Amino acid sequence: MKIPSVVSVKWLAEAILKTKPSKSLRILDGTWRLKDHGSVQAREDFLDEHIPGAVFFDIDECCDKTNPYPHMIPNEKLFAEYVEHLGITNDSHIIAYDNDDDYGVFSSPRVWWTFRCFGHKAISILNGGFHKWLAAGLPVESGEAKPIKSDQPFTAKLNPDLVRDYEAMVANVNSGGAQTVLDARGRARFLGEGIEPRPGMLVGHIPFSQNVPYLELLDDERALMKDDEQLKEVFAKHNVDLNRPITTTCGSGITACMVALAAHQSGAKDVSVYDGSWAEWGKRATPDLVERN
Repeated sequence: MKIPSVVSVKWLAEAILKTKPSKSLRILDGTWRLKDHGSVQAREDFLDEHIPGAVFFDIDECCDKTNPYPHMIPNEKLFAEYVEHLGITNDSHIIAYDNDDDYGVFSSPRVWWTFRCFGHKAISILNGGFHKWLAAGLPVESGEAKPIKSDQPFTAKLNPDLVRDYEAMVANVNSGGAQTVLDARGRARFLGEGIEPRPGMLVGHIPFSQNVPYLELLDDERALMKDDEQLKEVFAKHNVDLNRPITTTCGSGITACMVALAAHQSGAKDVSVYDGSWAEWGKRATPDLVERN
């Protein structure tokens, strides 16, 4: 059975009734908010209420803490150990959701991308997230999560084709943009007219990149991710050739994953994420590697 990358609240509610949260269906709250210092407040909100059977996936914890840039992808061993303690196995179908104040979908695509990086394709995001779950009048739980124990190890195998590092991005600039680079940040930040939320950063964008603001991937209420045909229209509007290799970027690798998911949903076959994104590029790049306007 093909696992959908995006599921509805109705789909998840019916799946829970059929299977109950178990080793085969695992629900992850993957909330991360820049304005709340990442996942600090999100974890507290999880304790207040969450979807029954869910556990909290901490994007700032499941990362390479030796790296100076935020929530960079961990190695295979660290990732496997982290997800094993959540009760996840290689047979699990994972549903990741957001509990964000402003967006129905925001950081859950980062969870989706991370699992896929380590070879786990049975992962979906919940369209509309926790707020759509509440709006549907569905039940919630409070308190610490109770992960389902498993003695089955999680085998993680990194797929390097899904990740780009700084050196790869510099090489792409030097090639004249052989690979399409899509920047998910807002237009003002892309043009170097906005203020970067992290101090000491250059402003602007990577040469040869195109701007596809992540907000355009959501509906007018910012509650749901657009459907596949609407997403294709967004890429067409920005003259993106989905048949070319694509790398996505943003501020720190969060909304880049939303653009990656949208491209995947639109039929793109070769999509990667620049993990360091502007948090790294804005610190490391020399002025000749930054464009404005």
